[in-house]
Amino acid sequence: SLVGEPSQHHDACDPAATPPRTQRCGRRRALSCSCCAVLVAALGACAFVFWPRLLVVCVHYLRITAGLSVSTIPPSAAVHLVVPVSFDSSNLWTLRLSAIEIDAYRAGAHGPMSRGVATEVAVSAGGVSSTSFVLTPVPSLGAERLLDD
Repeated sequence: SLVGEPSQHHDACDPAATPPRTQRCGRRRALSCSCCAVLVAALGACAFVFWPRLLVVCVHYLRITAGLSVSTIPPSAAVHLVVPVSFDSSNLWTLRLSAIEIDAYRAGAHGPMSRGVATEVAVSAGGVSSTSFVLTPVPSLGAERLLDD
């Protein structure tokens, strides 16, 4: 460089021209720590809202009702049980199920005694929801198998 001209090296090292390296690193570190803190807080909030909590399922045994339907053509009889069930949820979101299938077993039996389906079940957010299962006997058992057990 010529005498009297400011050196480019001199301008880059001038404390008034650029902040010290430690000051620049401190700002980056603070910014990255702030971004990480916001990200962790957002993930924590999402986990709190969407984390599934246990459902309490209560079968109301005292309110089970039985029904009998008889047809003359062709001659037949059908027995069914209506089993009321409630779901207690502490989740912060509603759960909708298109169908729940249930099999009922008797102690010592080798297969299900009856089957039932509940359709369009909605478990409400933070509350109690109710539905009923209509159980009908499994036709493949036969009367002789029921008597053997």
